[in-house]
Amino acid sequence: MVENYLSADLHLHSTYSCDAKSTIDEMCQTAIERGLQVICFTEHVDWNPTDDGLDYYHYDGHTWAIESAREKFDGQLHILQGIEFSEPHVYPKQFEQLMQKGFDFVLGSIHYLGDSWVGGKEMLQNCPVEQAYEMYYREVLKAVQFGGFDSLAHIDFPKRYLGANFEPLGLMEEILHELVKNRILLEINSSAIRRGYPELHPSDTILDLYLKCGGRRVTTGSDSHKREQIGSHFDLIGGKISEFNLQPVYFRNRQAIEIEWCKE
Repeated sequence: MVENYLSADLHLHSTYSCDAKSTIDEMCQTAIERGLQVICFTEHVDWNPTDDGLDYYHYDGHTWAIESAREKFDGQLHILQGIEFSEPHVYPKQFEQLMQKGFDFVLGSIHYLGDSWVGGKEMLQNCPVEQAYEMYYREVLKAVQFGGFDSLAHIDFPKRYLGANFEPLGLMEEILHELVKNRILLEINSSAIRRGYPELHPSDTILDLYLKCGGRRVTTGSDSHKREQIGSHFDLIGGKISEFNLQPVYFRNRQAIEIEWCKE
């Protein structure tokens, strides 16, 4: 069966993430209503001592809820279990322990620079935009060099909060070369649009450079924290997939599965 390339939302947060508002069952019901075929719950795993979500995620409870939803929505929706692990290179022991679990999909991300959240007041008020991005991307490079995850979430994350973008191309190229070398995919994420920024994560510049570095496969996600956000702005994501001739995939048991799609 040919699946529509907008049919997989692989970046969802339920109430198993500390900052999300909707239950797994509520998210599944909305996904079905919106015509999605594949979804993945990538709950936050944060070990930064200043984060509200410190030690919030519990694998056993999440697994039970996923299995329950699979039974309830059997035949209507393919439900995957994942996590979004922040700064894996900073917390290698905790990361390695969780990687022994049976996830379908693992996102890696950067939310903190030391104890400073990327969108926090300290950075917004005290750090010039160029410096903030340089610091952020150097941390992203460390995470990608560490590796072990399947896709890099919202690569140009700071633009949600800084209201501006800065792309140090040399550093960006180094990141994307490492990404491809370590078989980590790039995520196309629509959440920046919801937050008022006029483009997706990532920018066209980054997508073009990703292709030049040998990447083509991508994962797609809304980064939803409540049911109303599921699949949001997937028309724009689909447009980018078509424009750059990218190959969307989803993951099952940490194995990439290509989604057939048509440009028409």
